[in-house]
Amino acid sequence: MEIKYLFIFFFFISTQTFSQKEILVGGKKIQMELVDSNKFDIKGVWKIVDQKYFYDDGEISDNKWDSLDKGNPVFISDSMIYACTHTLFSNFAANPFFKYDYFYSFSEGGDFFNQFSDSVLHIAIWAKGDWEKFGKNIDPVSTYDAYVLNNNYIVISSNNSFRYLERITKPTGDEGWKKINDYTAIYLNDFIDDIRLLVPNLKMNRDKFIEYIFFPKFKCNDPKLVLKNLSYDELKKNSEPRSVLYKNLNLTNKTLKGYLSIDKLQSDVFTINQGSEFCKGSYAKFLWRIVSDTTTLSKTIQIEKSTIYTSPNIPTKMYLVKFDEVEVIAEKDNWLHIKYYGKKIVEGWIRKKDTEFH
Repeated sequence: MEIKYLFIFFFFISTQTFSQKEILVGGKKIQMELVDSNKFDIKGVWKIVDQKYFYDDGEISDNKWDSLDKGNPVFISDSMIYACTHTLFSNFAANPFFKYDYFYSFSEGGDFFNQFSDSVLHIAIWAKGDWEKFGKNIDPVSTYDAYVLNNNYIVISSNNSFRYLERITKPTGDEGWKKINDYTAIYLNDFIDDIRLLVPNLKMNRDKFIEYIFFPKFKCNDPKLVLKNLSYDELKKNSEPRSVLYKNLNLTNKTLKGYLSIDKLQSDVFTINQGSEFCKGSYAKFLWRIVSDTTTLSKTIQIEKSTIYTSPNIPTKMYLVKFDEVEVIAEKDNWLHIKYYGKKIVEGWIRKKDTEFH
């Protein structure tokens, strides 16, 4: 009986000590708690709130998080893990397998790992294909590793970085990648892994198209853009896609616009890959949306300088020059409502006569 009470006493003391431990996440102090693996459910919608990097020896890296993904969601369910992130870890896995209370000890040293040295709940996560390939190993390497800070905060580790996620307790259904106008916006850095994107309502959109606009900003030896589509078998095996939808290995800094037929997709996941390991510089931007057709009316500027107006007769300081090509959205009297795809998308009005031969 005394041994039992002694055990309870020490467990109470250790729990109290652990529950008072705080770490800084996204500028906010988070109190760590021991959670019951039988009651905790990692599935749900989370948002990215912070990211930290570390070196191979476990020491904290001085790399700064660019925060482009801040607030973006991570969806975790029995059918998929889908992280709306442009950063380094594989952002989509089908049919994940979860193993709670999986034993794991950090082989790396360093102060960065000391904050997780207590017995936090560790959840090993495998893509189904990875588990089938590597699960029979004595110590199989997880596709993702999640560490539970408390019921509303977890950390997912991969590729020398930790991503801190906060649970969205009341999802609205509108969570997703950031938007620019009505385009979904993806930022591409100098990493060479694919970013996987999920096409919504594939069956309902079979007769439609993916319109994409690519803004390259490269300082690379071999800048490129490659779009691929995974088959359902490749998703199941978590293997590399073989079906190439678009490939350009000789890009310039000129904006690129194109269309993909949704009817030709083998599954609802397509991938983007750009740059190489020798690519350095600012982020490229990939915008995409679903459209009903690919018919767009284009006009070419035929005068030396064509002023852009916010609406007819209200000029801006922006202008187009001779031979610039614009997309015509609508016509009104002697005016054209246009979009210009340059280093950024510019929308406005120009005089119709500016596109006519003189």
